[in-house]
Order: sequence, then C-alpha cells, then structure tokens
Amino acid sequence: MSGAFCAENSMPPLTLVAALQGTERATGMDLNKLLVLGEHLESIAPKYRASGHPELSIIDNGVLAHQIPGGMISNLTGQLKEMNALDRLDEIYLEVVQTRKDMGCPPLVTPVSQIIGRKLS
Repeated sequence: MSGAFCAENSMPPLTLVAALQGTERATGMDLNKLLVLGEHLESIAPKYRASGHPELSIIDNGVLAHQIPGGMISNLTGQLKEMNALDRLDEIYLEVVQTRKDMGCPPLVTPVSQIIGRKLS
C-alpha cells in the first residue's frame, strides 16, 4: 500500500531509546544524534503541515536529555527573553540537570521547578 505507515520500518521512539540506555537491551543508537535529527525534522515539519499533513506536531524530544517539563521551559525562555539572554538556554538546560542532581533528583513539578528556576535567574 503506497504511502502507508509501516511500524516495522520506523525508528523506535526516542523515549524507548532513552529508557533502555545502560541496560542489556540498549539499542546502541546515539540519543544525542537522534535529538539533533529530531530538531531538523521539526524545523521542516511546518512545510509538510502546510501541504496537507496536519498530523505532524512539534514535540520537544530534548526533554529526554534535559528532563525539563514544557511549562518550566516556557517560564525559563520567557525570563531569558526579558534578560535578552535566550542564547544561553542550552547552559540553563545543563544547570537544571546539575541542580536537580544536587537536590537528590526531585521531580520537576511545583514548587521544585519554581525553586530551581529561581536559583537560575
């Protein structure tokens, strides 16, 4: 069937690749390379959405690496825009990961996300 989706030919979800890292069932795929590829695909997705493929949606696969929930990213990017420092977002991602480790890896939900976000601003 031409144009049909074939699951056996698709790449595994990034979440699965991330979840299996460090286990005997690890895929051997480089998650960072997959994230870069995902960014590229997201950059060209609007072209295909406009041509009749509304099922394409923007998904932040980077969350697999930095583990920051979308709401927290929105707040951080808003603060960085106000400070004219949006170019430092990647530094913030790394700092959030380290700060969370220093705190014993709590889940990034309110109020923890607010505390970490406040520390970074």
